[in-house]
Amino acid sequence: MIHPTAKVADDALIGPDVSIGENCVIESGVRIKKSCVFPDTVICEHSLISQSIIGRECYIGKWARIEKMAVLAEDVRIDDEVFINGSQILPHKEIKDNHYEHGEIIM
Repeated sequence: MIHPTAKVADDALIGPDVSIGENCVIESGVRIKKSCVFPDTVICEHSLISQSIIGRECYIGKWARIEKMAVLAEDVRIDDEVFINGSQILPHKEIKDNHYEHGEIIM
């Protein structure tokens, strides 16, 4: 389900099992599958979101990879080319480095 106010690039691949909230921006080359993206979130070019929850007002940089049940709370910023593997990230954080350990809680 994609909210009518969301802006999704024509070449973005969405689905299966995806929900995208209001006022989201999904840029060119993005792939989202089995995930939920809450309102007012930006996902930049060529990023992958798989089996994850992206909270309200998040920013996902270019070529980022977020997968395996990662959960991002409200207002989380993921820098370009960062890999998140099943981490849980608390609100208002900026992530500049890769996090490979599944189940890690980032406070």
